[in-house]
Amino acid sequence: MRNNPKSYKKILFPPENLPLEILVLILSDLFFLSVAFGLSVWFRTLLIPWLGGEIISNLSKSLLGMLMIANLVLIAIKGNYPGRGIIAVIELRNLVEAISTAFFLVSGVIFLTVSISNYSRLIFLFSWLLSCLFVPFGRFAVRKIFSLQKWWGEPVALIGADQEIIHLYKDVKKCRRLGFRPVVGLYLPTEKTPFTTTYLPFYQLDIKILEIIKSLKIKTVLVTTPPKDFRKSYPDLFTAIENNFIRSIFIMDSLSFGFLWGKSVDIEGRPAFQLQHNLLNPITRAMKTLADILFTAVLLIPSLILIFILSVIVWLDSPGTIFFTQQRIGLDKKPFNIIKFRTMVPNADQMLVEILNSDPNLKKIYEKYHKLENDPRITRVGKWLRRLSLDELPQIFNILRGEMSFIGPRAYMVTELSKIGSNSDLLFRIRPGLTGWWQVMGRNETSFNDRIRLDIYYLNNWSLWMDAYVFFKTFWVMVSGKGR
Repeated sequence: MRNNPKSYKKILFPPENLPLEILVLILSDLFFLSVAFGLSVWFRTLLIPWLGGEIISNLSKSLLGMLMIANLVLIAIKGNYPGRGIIAVIELRNLVEAISTAFFLVSGVIFLTVSISNYSRLIFLFSWLLSCLFVPFGRFAVRKIFSLQKWWGEPVALIGADQEIIHLYKDVKKCRRLGFRPVVGLYLPTEKTPFTTTYLPFYQLDIKILEIIKSLKIKTVLVTTPPKDFRKSYPDLFTAIENNFIRSIFIMDSLSFGFLWGKSVDIEGRPAFQLQHNLLNPITRAMKTLADILFTAVLLIPSLILIFILSVIVWLDSPGTIFFTQQRIGLDKKPFNIIKFRTMVPNADQMLVEILNSDPNLKKIYEKYHKLENDPRITRVGKWLRRLSLDELPQIFNILRGEMSFIGPRAYMVTELSKIGSNSDLLFRIRPGLTGWWQVMGRNETSFNDRIRLDIYYLNNWSLWMDAYVFFKTFWVMVSGKGR
Protein backbone atom coordinates (compact mmCIF):
# COMPACT_ATOMS: atom_id res chain seq x y z
CA MET A 1 0.00 0.00 0.00
CA ARG A 2 1.43 3.35 -1.04
CA ASN A 3 1.83 6.32 1.28
CA ASN A 4 -0.44 9.31 0.92
CA PRO A 5 1.80 12.32 0.12
CA LYS A 6 -0.54 14.64 2.05
CA SER A 7 0.05 12.66 5.24
CA TYR A 8 3.76 13.58 5.21
CA LYS A 9 2.79 16.88 6.81
CA LYS A 10 2.15 14.95 10.03
CA ILE A 11 5.89 14.49 10.52
CA LEU A 12 6.26 17.47 12.83
CA PHE A 13 8.84 17.75 15.60
CA PRO A 14 10.94 20.42 17.34
CA PRO A 15 14.29 20.74 15.54
CA GLU A 16 17.37 19.61 17.40
CA ASN A 17 19.40 22.29 19.16
CA LEU A 18 22.87 20.78 19.21
CA PRO A 19 24.75 24.01 20.17
CA LEU A 20 22.50 24.55 23.20
CA GLU A 21 22.81 20.90 24.22
CA ILE A 22 26.60 21.08 24.08
CA LEU A 23 26.60 24.41 25.94
CA VAL A 24 24.55 22.94 28.80
CA LEU A 25 26.98 20.02 29.12
CA ILE A 26 30.03 22.31 29.01
CA LEU A 27 28.59 24.58 31.71
CA SER A 28 27.83 21.53 33.85
CA ASP A 29 31.38 20.22 33.48
CA LEU A 30 32.94 23.63 34.25
CA PHE A 31 30.71 24.14 37.27
CA PHE A 32 31.53 20.80 38.86
CA LEU A 33 35.23 21.14 38.06
CA SER A 34 35.14 24.50 39.84
CA VAL A 35 33.28 23.02 42.82
CA ALA A 36 35.81 20.19 43.08
CA PHE A 37 38.72 22.63 42.92
CA GLY A 38 37.10 25.06 45.37
CA LEU A 39 36.46 22.35 47.95
CA SER A 40 40.05 21.15 47.59
CA VAL A 41 41.41 24.66 48.19
CA TRP A 42 39.08 25.11 51.18
CA PHE A 43 40.16 21.79 52.68
CA ARG A 44 43.88 22.59 52.20
CA THR A 45 43.33 25.99 53.82
CA LEU A 46 41.90 24.27 56.90
CA LEU A 47 45.07 22.17 57.16
CA ILE A 48 47.49 25.13 57.11
CA PRO A 49 47.81 25.25 60.95
CA TRP A 50 49.01 21.61 60.92
CA LEU A 51 50.79 21.25 57.58
CA GLY A 52 52.01 24.82 57.12
CA GLY A 53 52.37 26.52 53.75
CA GLU A 54 50.12 29.10 52.09
CA ILE A 55 47.60 29.31 49.27
CA ILE A 56 48.81 31.58 46.46
CA SER A 57 45.67 33.01 44.90
CA ASN A 58 47.11 33.77 41.44
CA LEU A 59 48.65 30.32 41.07
CA SER A 60 45.41 28.67 42.15
CA LYS A 61 43.46 30.62 39.53
CA SER A 62 45.96 29.77 36.79
CA LEU A 63 45.88 26.11 37.80
CA LEU A 64 42.08 26.06 37.67
CA GLY A 65 42.15 27.69 34.24
CA MET A 66 44.59 25.12 32.84
CA LEU A 67 42.56 22.26 34.31
CA MET A 68 39.31 23.60 32.81
CA ILE A 69 40.79 23.95 29.31
CA ALA A 70 42.51 20.56 29.43
CA ASN A 71 39.40 18.80 30.70
CA LEU A 72 37.10 20.32 28.08
CA VAL A 73 39.49 19.37 25.26
CA LEU A 74 39.96 15.79 26.50
CA ILE A 75 36.24 15.24 27.15
CA ALA A 76 35.51 16.50 23.63
CA ILE A 77 38.14 14.16 22.15
CA LYS A 78 36.41 11.28 23.95
CA GLY A 79 33.24 12.16 22.03
CA ASN A 80 31.20 13.30 25.03
CA TYR A 81 29.96 16.58 23.51
CA PRO A 82 27.13 15.76 23.22
CA GLY A 83 27.79 12.03 23.68
CA ARG A 84 24.60 10.75 22.07
CA GLY A 85 24.13 6.99 21.97
CA ILE A 86 26.58 6.45 24.84
CA ILE A 87 25.25 4.48 27.81
CA ALA A 88 26.00 5.61 31.36
CA VAL A 89 28.75 3.07 32.09
CA ILE A 90 30.69 4.02 28.94
CA GLU A 91 30.24 7.73 29.66
CA LEU A 92 31.54 7.21 33.20
CA ARG A 93 34.64 5.51 31.82
CA ASN A 94 35.16 8.22 29.19
CA LEU A 95 34.84 11.04 31.71
CA VAL A 96 37.17 9.51 34.32
CA GLU A 97 39.78 8.70 31.65
CA ALA A 98 39.53 12.21 30.17
CA ILE A 99 39.74 13.92 33.58
CA SER A 100 42.68 11.76 34.68
CA THR A 101 44.54 12.42 31.43
CA ALA A 102 43.87 16.16 31.72
CA PHE A 103 45.26 16.31 35.26
CA PHE A 104 48.29 14.26 34.21
CA LEU A 105 49.05 16.59 31.28
CA VAL A 106 48.63 19.73 33.40
CA SER A 107 50.95 18.28 36.06
CA GLY A 108 53.52 17.65 33.32
CA VAL A 109 53.25 21.24 32.08
CA ILE A 110 53.70 22.56 35.63
CA PHE A 111 56.71 20.31 36.21
CA LEU A 112 58.44 21.50 33.02
CA THR A 113 57.68 25.23 33.21
CA VAL A 114 57.56 26.42 36.83
CA SER A 115 58.71 25.39 40.27
CA ILE A 116 56.42 22.60 41.34
CA SER A 117 56.88 23.57 44.99
CA ASN A 118 54.67 26.63 44.37
CA TYR A 119 51.65 24.39 43.81
CA SER A 120 49.88 22.36 46.48
CA ARG A 121 50.06 18.66 45.67
CA LEU A 122 47.19 18.04 48.09
CA ILE A 123 44.92 20.48 46.22
CA PHE A 124 45.87 18.82 42.95
CA LEU A 125 45.17 15.31 44.26
CA PHE A 126 41.85 16.18 45.89
CA SER A 127 40.74 18.15 42.83
CA TRP A 128 41.35 15.10 40.66
CA LEU A 129 39.47 12.72 42.97
CA LEU A 130 36.50 15.07 43.46
CA SER A 131 36.34 15.89 39.75
CA CYS A 132 36.10 12.17 38.94
CA LEU A 133 33.09 12.06 41.26
CA PHE A 134 31.37 15.40 40.65
CA VAL A 135 31.65 15.77 36.87
CA PRO A 136 29.97 12.40 36.06
CA PHE A 137 27.33 13.13 38.71
CA GLY A 138 26.63 16.50 37.08
CA ARG A 139 26.45 14.88 33.63
CA PHE A 140 23.95 12.25 34.78
CA ALA A 141 21.80 14.87 36.54
CA VAL A 142 21.82 17.18 33.49
CA ARG A 143 20.78 14.37 31.15
CA LYS A 144 18.02 13.26 33.50
CA ILE A 145 16.60 16.80 33.80
CA PHE A 146 17.11 18.25 30.32
CA SER A 147 16.20 15.09 28.41
CA LEU A 148 12.59 15.95 29.30
CA GLN A 149 12.84 19.09 27.18
CA LYS A 150 11.44 18.89 23.63
CA TRP A 151 14.57 20.41 22.08
CA TRP A 152 16.95 17.95 23.75
CA GLY A 153 18.27 15.06 21.71
CA GLU A 154 18.53 14.07 18.06
CA PRO A 155 15.40 13.31 15.99
CA VAL A 156 15.61 9.74 14.68
CA ALA A 157 13.50 7.46 12.46
CA LEU A 158 12.63 3.90 13.46
CA ILE A 159 12.54 1.20 10.77
CA GLY A 160 11.27 -2.37 11.07
CA ALA A 161 8.19 -4.54 11.55
CA ASP A 162 5.26 -2.68 13.11
CA GLN A 163 5.26 -4.23 16.61
CA GLU A 164 9.07 -4.23 16.74
CA ILE A 165 9.03 -0.49 16.13
CA ILE A 166 6.64 0.04 19.04
CA HIS A 167 8.88 -2.00 21.37
CA LEU A 168 11.94 -0.09 20.17
CA TYR A 169 10.11 3.24 20.61
CA LYS A 170 9.31 2.40 24.24
CA ASP A 171 12.88 1.29 24.94
CA VAL A 172 14.36 4.46 23.43
CA LYS A 173 11.93 6.69 25.34
CA LYS A 174 12.73 4.82 28.55
CA CYS A 175 16.47 5.33 28.06
CA ARG A 176 16.32 9.11 27.56
CA ARG A 177 20.00 9.62 28.35
CA LEU A 178 20.96 8.19 24.93
CA GLY A 179 19.76 11.45 23.39
CA PHE A 180 17.56 9.90 20.69
CA ARG A 181 14.11 11.37 19.96
CA PRO A 182 11.93 9.04 17.80
CA VAL A 183 9.78 11.15 15.47
CA VAL A 184 8.59 8.71 12.77
CA GLY A 185 8.16 4.98 12.24
CA LEU A 186 8.71 3.29 8.88
CA TYR A 187 7.28 -0.23 8.63
CA LEU A 188 8.65 -2.75 6.12
CA PRO A 189 6.82 -3.27 2.81
CA THR A 190 4.25 -6.03 3.41
CA GLU A 191 0.74 -6.94 2.41
CA LYS A 192 -0.54 -6.02 5.85
CA THR A 193 -2.85 -3.13 6.57
CA PRO A 194 -0.75 -0.13 7.66
CA PHE A 195 -0.12 -0.14 11.38
CA THR A 196 -1.58 2.79 13.33
CA THR A 197 -0.54 4.11 16.73
CA THR A 198 -0.74 7.26 18.78
CA TYR A 199 2.97 7.07 19.63
CA LEU A 200 4.30 8.55 16.38
CA PRO A 201 3.35 8.85 12.67
CA PHE A 202 3.72 5.62 10.67
CA TYR A 203 4.52 5.16 6.97
CA GLN A 204 5.39 2.29 4.72
CA LEU A 205 9.10 2.21 3.96
CA ASP A 206 9.95 3.24 0.40
CA ILE A 207 12.50 5.39 -1.46
CA LYS A 208 10.25 8.46 -1.45
CA ILE A 209 9.71 8.51 2.33
CA LEU A 210 13.45 8.07 2.91
CA GLU A 211 14.14 11.15 0.76
CA ILE A 212 11.54 13.13 2.74
CA ILE A 213 13.04 11.97 6.05
CA LYS A 214 16.45 13.13 4.86
CA SER A 215 15.04 16.51 3.78
CA LEU A 216 13.73 16.98 7.33
CA LYS A 217 17.38 16.82 8.48
CA ILE A 218 17.03 13.45 10.20
CA LYS A 219 20.53 12.01 10.15
CA THR A 220 20.09 8.78 12.12
CA VAL A 221 17.87 5.72 11.66
CA LEU A 222 17.37 2.81 14.05
CA VAL A 223 16.61 -0.47 12.26
CA THR A 224 15.14 -3.52 14.04
CA THR A 225 15.91 -5.95 11.18
CA PRO A 226 19.44 -7.50 11.09
CA PRO A 227 21.52 -5.96 8.26
CA LYS A 228 22.07 -9.29 6.44
CA ASP A 229 18.33 -10.03 6.31
CA PHE A 230 17.49 -6.44 5.39
CA ARG A 231 19.97 -6.36 2.50
CA LYS A 232 18.71 -9.70 1.18
CA SER A 233 14.99 -8.81 1.35
CA TYR A 234 15.15 -5.12 0.39
CA PRO A 235 18.46 -4.41 -1.43
CA ASP A 236 17.32 -1.09 -2.94
CA LEU A 237 16.02 0.22 0.39
CA PHE A 238 19.18 -0.94 2.15
CA THR A 239 21.33 0.96 -0.35
CA ALA A 240 19.12 4.07 0.01
CA ILE A 241 19.56 4.01 3.81
CA GLU A 242 23.30 3.51 3.41
CA ASN A 243 23.60 6.48 1.03
CA ASN A 244 21.29 8.97 2.75
CA PHE A 245 21.91 8.78 6.49
CA ILE A 246 25.02 9.58 8.48
CA ARG A 247 24.33 6.95 11.10
CA SER A 248 22.42 3.67 10.74
CA ILE A 249 22.02 1.69 13.95
CA PHE A 250 20.93 -1.94 13.52
CA ILE A 251 19.38 -3.50 16.62
CA MET A 252 20.89 -6.89 17.43
CA ASP A 253 19.02 -9.84 18.89
CA SER A 254 19.54 -10.56 22.59
CA LEU A 255 22.96 -12.14 22.95
CA SER A 256 24.01 -14.74 25.49
CA PHE A 257 27.49 -13.25 25.86
CA GLY A 258 29.01 -9.82 26.32
CA PHE A 259 28.84 -7.10 23.68
CA LEU A 260 29.20 -3.93 25.77
CA TRP A 261 33.00 -4.02 25.62
CA GLY A 262 33.15 -5.58 22.16
CA LYS A 263 34.76 -3.99 19.13
CA SER A 264 34.57 -4.16 15.36
CA VAL A 265 37.14 -6.29 13.55
CA ASP A 266 38.13 -6.26 9.86
CA ILE A 267 39.03 -9.70 8.49
CA GLU A 268 40.29 -9.12 4.95
CA GLY A 269 37.45 -6.72 4.21
CA ARG A 270 34.84 -8.87 5.94
CA PRO A 271 33.20 -6.99 8.82
CA ALA A 272 33.13 -8.81 12.15
CA PHE A 273 32.31 -7.95 15.74
CA GLN A 274 34.36 -9.22 18.66
CA LEU A 275 32.31 -10.10 21.73
CA GLN A 276 33.99 -10.20 25.12
CA HIS A 277 33.04 -12.02 28.33
CA ASN A 278 35.23 -10.54 31.07
CA LEU A 279 34.19 -12.86 33.90
CA LEU A 280 35.65 -15.85 32.03
CA ASN A 281 39.08 -14.21 32.39
CA PRO A 282 40.73 -15.20 35.72
CA ILE A 283 42.60 -11.87 35.84
CA THR A 284 39.44 -9.78 35.64
CA ARG A 285 37.73 -12.05 38.19
CA ALA A 286 40.65 -11.41 40.55
CA MET A 287 40.22 -7.67 39.92
CA LYS A 288 36.53 -7.96 40.87
CA THR A 289 37.50 -9.68 44.12
CA LEU A 290 39.94 -6.87 44.91
CA ALA A 291 37.24 -4.29 44.10
CA ASP A 292 34.83 -6.04 46.48
CA ILE A 293 37.46 -5.95 49.23
CA LEU A 294 38.03 -2.23 48.60
CA PHE A 295 34.30 -1.38 48.64
CA THR A 296 33.82 -3.39 51.84
CA ALA A 297 36.85 -1.83 53.56
CA VAL A 298 35.65 1.70 52.77
CA LEU A 299 32.11 1.07 54.02
CA LEU A 300 32.69 -1.39 56.88
CA ILE A 301 32.95 1.02 59.82
CA PRO A 302 30.07 3.33 58.71
CA SER A 303 27.94 0.22 58.02
CA LEU A 304 28.56 -1.25 61.49
CA ILE A 305 27.61 2.04 63.16
CA LEU A 306 24.43 2.30 61.09
CA ILE A 307 23.55 -1.36 61.75
CA PHE A 308 23.76 -0.74 65.51
CA ILE A 309 21.47 2.30 65.29
CA LEU A 310 18.93 0.56 63.08
CA SER A 311 18.97 -2.53 65.30
CA VAL A 312 17.76 -0.44 68.22
CA ILE A 313 15.00 1.11 66.07
CA VAL A 314 13.79 -2.30 64.81
CA TRP A 315 13.80 -3.70 68.36
CA LEU A 316 11.73 -0.78 69.66
CA ASP A 317 9.25 -0.84 66.74
CA SER A 318 7.80 -4.36 66.92
CA PRO A 319 8.20 -7.62 68.86
CA GLY A 320 10.40 -10.33 67.43
CA THR A 321 14.01 -10.79 66.38
CA ILE A 322 16.08 -7.91 65.02
CA PHE A 323 17.55 -9.88 62.13
CA PHE A 324 15.90 -12.18 59.61
CA THR A 325 17.74 -15.05 57.98
CA GLN A 326 16.68 -16.96 54.90
CA GLN A 327 18.34 -19.63 52.83
CA ARG A 328 19.56 -18.38 49.46
CA ILE A 329 21.64 -19.83 46.63
CA GLY A 330 25.25 -18.72 46.45
CA LEU A 331 28.41 -19.41 44.47
CA ASP A 332 28.30 -22.77 42.60
CA LYS A 333 24.68 -23.23 43.75
CA LYS A 334 25.73 -23.73 47.36
CA PRO A 335 23.06 -22.60 49.86
CA PHE A 336 23.80 -20.04 52.57
CA ASN A 337 21.77 -18.02 55.09
CA ILE A 338 21.36 -14.40 54.04
CA ILE A 339 21.05 -11.83 56.86
CA LYS A 340 18.63 -8.91 56.71
CA PHE A 341 16.83 -6.63 59.10
CA ARG A 342 13.43 -8.06 59.97
CA THR A 343 10.86 -5.92 58.16
CA MET A 344 7.80 -8.16 58.59
CA VAL A 345 5.64 -9.45 61.41
CA PRO A 346 6.83 -12.74 62.97
CA ASN A 347 4.13 -14.93 61.28
CA ALA A 348 4.72 -13.45 57.79
CA ASP A 349 4.91 -16.80 55.92
CA GLN A 350 1.60 -18.01 57.31
CA MET A 351 -0.04 -14.66 56.48
CA LEU A 352 1.25 -14.88 52.89
CA VAL A 353 -0.39 -18.26 52.33
CA GLU A 354 -3.70 -16.95 53.68
CA ILE A 355 -3.52 -13.77 51.55
CA LEU A 356 -2.72 -15.62 48.31
CA ASN A 357 -5.39 -18.26 48.90
CA SER A 358 -8.02 -15.60 49.49
CA ASP A 359 -7.22 -13.47 46.42
CA PRO A 360 -6.42 -15.17 43.05
CA ASN A 361 -5.44 -11.82 41.46
CA LEU A 362 -2.83 -11.15 44.16
CA LYS A 363 -1.55 -14.68 43.67
CA LYS A 364 -0.95 -14.00 39.96
CA ILE A 365 0.86 -10.74 40.79
CA TYR A 366 3.05 -12.49 43.36
CA GLU A 367 3.92 -15.28 40.92
CA LYS A 368 5.07 -12.66 38.38
CA TYR A 369 6.93 -10.20 40.64
CA HIS A 370 7.58 -12.39 43.72
CA LYS A 371 6.52 -9.31 45.73
CA LEU A 372 3.28 -7.72 46.89
CA GLU A 373 2.52 -4.04 46.59
CA ASN A 374 1.34 -2.56 49.92
CA ASP A 375 2.19 -5.83 51.65
CA PRO A 376 0.23 -5.92 54.96
CA ARG A 377 2.92 -8.06 56.58
CA ILE A 378 5.49 -5.24 56.57
CA THR A 379 6.03 -3.31 59.81
CA ARG A 380 6.11 0.49 60.10
CA VAL A 381 9.89 0.67 60.30
CA GLY A 382 10.11 -2.11 57.72
CA LYS A 383 8.45 0.07 55.06
CA TRP A 384 11.04 2.77 55.64
CA LEU A 385 13.95 0.30 55.66
CA ARG A 386 12.78 -1.29 52.41
CA ARG A 387 12.22 2.02 50.65
CA LEU A 388 15.82 3.03 51.40
CA SER A 389 17.16 -0.53 50.89
CA LEU A 390 18.60 -0.39 54.40
CA ASP A 391 17.13 -3.80 55.23
CA GLU A 392 19.93 -5.24 53.08
CA LEU A 393 22.71 -3.64 55.17
CA PRO A 394 23.38 -6.65 57.49
CA GLN A 395 24.49 -8.57 54.41
CA ILE A 396 27.86 -6.96 55.10
CA PHE A 397 28.33 -9.92 57.47
CA ASN A 398 27.69 -12.32 54.55
CA ILE A 399 30.37 -10.46 52.58
CA LEU A 400 32.85 -10.77 55.46
CA ARG A 401 32.13 -14.52 55.61
CA GLY A 402 32.87 -14.84 51.87
CA GLU A 403 29.29 -15.79 50.95
CA MET A 404 28.45 -12.63 49.02
CA SER A 405 30.06 -9.81 47.06
CA PHE A 406 29.41 -6.13 47.49
CA ILE A 407 28.16 -5.96 43.87
CA GLY A 408 26.75 -8.92 42.01
CA PRO A 409 23.59 -10.68 40.82
CA ARG A 410 20.56 -11.05 43.07
CA ALA A 411 20.66 -13.66 45.85
CA TYR A 412 17.90 -16.00 44.69
CA MET A 413 15.79 -18.14 47.00
CA VAL A 414 16.03 -21.93 46.87
CA THR A 415 12.40 -22.13 45.72
CA GLU A 416 13.25 -19.94 42.72
CA LEU A 417 15.95 -22.24 41.33
CA SER A 418 13.55 -24.26 39.19
CA LYS A 419 12.13 -21.05 37.65
CA ILE A 420 15.57 -19.75 36.62
CA GLY A 421 16.03 -22.58 34.14
CA SER A 422 19.08 -22.89 31.89
CA ASN A 423 20.54 -19.57 33.08
CA SER A 424 21.35 -20.99 36.52
CA ASP A 425 24.87 -22.14 35.56
CA LEU A 426 25.80 -18.59 34.59
CA LEU A 427 23.97 -16.84 37.44
CA PHE A 428 25.77 -18.80 40.14
CA ARG A 429 29.20 -18.53 38.60
CA ILE A 430 29.99 -15.64 40.96
CA ARG A 431 28.81 -14.68 44.44
CA PRO A 432 25.50 -12.80 44.75
CA GLY A 433 25.72 -9.10 45.62
CA LEU A 434 24.44 -6.80 48.34
CA THR A 435 23.60 -4.48 45.46
CA GLY A 436 23.66 -5.03 41.73
CA TRP A 437 22.60 -4.09 38.22
CA TRP A 438 18.98 -5.23 38.64
CA GLN A 439 18.58 -3.09 41.77
CA VAL A 440 19.78 0.15 40.19
CA MET A 441 18.08 -0.44 36.82
CA GLY A 442 14.72 -1.77 37.88
CA ARG A 443 14.45 -2.77 41.52
CA ASN A 444 10.90 -3.65 42.65
CA GLU A 445 9.35 -2.36 39.41
CA THR A 446 10.64 -5.37 37.44
CA SER A 447 9.15 -8.83 37.06
CA PHE A 448 11.03 -11.94 38.13
CA ASN A 449 12.01 -12.72 34.51
CA ASP A 450 13.24 -9.14 34.03
CA ARG A 451 15.46 -9.46 37.11
CA ILE A 452 17.01 -12.59 35.64
CA ARG A 453 17.50 -10.78 32.32
CA LEU A 454 19.21 -7.84 34.06
CA ASP A 455 21.45 -10.18 36.06
CA ILE A 456 22.45 -12.04 32.89
CA TYR A 457 23.21 -8.70 31.22
CA TYR A 458 25.43 -7.75 34.17
CA LEU A 459 27.33 -11.04 34.12
CA ASN A 460 27.81 -11.02 30.36
CA ASN A 461 28.98 -7.40 30.22
CA TRP A 462 30.76 -7.04 33.56
CA SER A 463 33.66 -4.65 34.02
CA LEU A 464 35.11 -2.61 36.87
CA TRP A 465 33.44 0.43 35.30
CA MET A 466 30.07 -1.27 35.57
CA ASP A 467 30.69 -2.01 39.26
CA ALA A 468 31.75 1.60 39.83
CA TYR A 469 28.53 2.81 38.18
CA VAL A 470 26.41 0.44 40.29
CA PHE A 471 28.26 1.57 43.43
CA PHE A 472 27.47 5.26 42.90
CA LYS A 473 23.95 4.77 41.56
CA THR A 474 23.05 2.62 44.57
CA PHE A 475 23.09 5.74 46.74
CA TRP A 476 20.66 7.49 44.38
CA VAL A 477 18.36 4.46 44.45
CA MET A 478 18.45 4.40 48.25
CA VAL A 479 17.41 8.05 48.46
CA SER A 480 14.83 8.03 45.66
CA GLY A 481 13.46 4.55 46.23
CA LYS A 482 13.51 4.06 42.45
CA GLY A 483 15.54 1.76 40.30
CA ARG A 484 15.91 3.90 37.19
